[in-house]
Amino acid sequence: MLEAMRDWLRWLLRPTADPRIRVDVARSNVHHIRLMAGFVIAVEALALTYVLFIANATPETRLTSTVSVLLIIAICVGAIMIANHLLEKSEEVSPLAAGVFLMALFAAASAWGMAVSFRHYVQGGQIITFYIVQLCFVCFMLFRPTLALLMFGGSYGIFYLLLYLFDGAPTLHNANYALFALIAIVGSAIRYQSETDEFRQKHKISELNKVLYRTSTHDELTDLLNRQALRDQFDSFLNTGLHVVILDIDHFKEYNDVFGHPVGDKVIAAVAQATKDAFASGRTFRYGGDEFLVIIPNADEADVQGMISNWHSSIADIHVDGIERQITCSYGMARGTPATAADLRGMIVEADARLYDAKATQHTQASQA
Repeated sequence: MLEAMRDWLRWLLRPTADPRIRVDVARSNVHHIRLMAGFVIAVEALALTYVLFIANATPETRLTSTVSVLLIIAICVGAIMIANHLLEKSEEVSPLAAGVFLMALFAAASAWGMAVSFRHYVQGGQIITFYIVQLCFVCFMLFRPTLALLMFGGSYGIFYLLLYLFDGAPTLHNANYALFALIAIVGSAIRYQSETDEFRQKHKISELNKVLYRTSTHDELTDLLNRQALRDQFDSFLNTGLHVVILDIDHFKEYNDVFGHPVGDKVIAAVAQATKDAFASGRTFRYGGDEFLVIIPNADEADVQGMISNWHSSIADIHVDGIERQITCSYGMARGTPATAADLRGMIVEADARLYDAKATQHTQASQA
């Protein structure tokens, strides 16, 4: 029991270290200030209608009620305007700006609630307006536990002191008053920690989704885009001038057979990095085992030939531990402006055919030599 209580207190008083959570809290508070202000405007407008047209009130009561309602409506309208301004500037609301805004609004609304309730108290009525103001902030806003203690504890303390200095607060039930203050502080802290737990969970889910998406669209060995990514991006290449290049590693099977698969993986990774660097203005995909696909949009022929030349130089400079022979690669290329997905697939098939033509030519030349 004691251990469970200690765990609950640790959770209740847990600080917020993650800056992303503080931004989430700030954005939530600014959004909810607009909701709370709109709610208060609607309620106060109904209350004023009742006082002016339904209740059997004196002219003085109607006047003071009108003034107090117009004052809180003005405060709420100003709060809505400031909240709109903060949200229009950026969805990433500054925690500092949101915190200052919230404390200023809390101070203004609490002062109004105290003034109205003090007038009711002097007239022998209840101090319900002050309680409602505090309840609105508990229900709508997120206060850090330490800030909740400061704000709610401070407002309840100041109002009690005001009543005590006036007449000793003989009609105020001290235990109930203290209980209301405690409920506001603890309730606000519980709501804050519960909401921030949800924010943390959402961030974890978002990060997991990013990891899963990256895993599904990137090759694990080379970190290049894979065929799934190619399918996802297919439409982005349409109606654009393209150079489609397919490359592979010459005699790659021999690396696995002679040197082993771990060395073969190193060769693939080294060629992948050299290819990605040489064709930086395009998008490079691992298309098959030792095959790579590069799609280069909106490039001049001379620029592409320069990339290919740099690629050949980079491949020639590759050195993998355990391999004495020089690594070589071949490529095939197609050019065009695909209007449909079928056109783009046709360009890939054409580039692949030219790759095998290049390899056949190399084989013939090697045989004649």
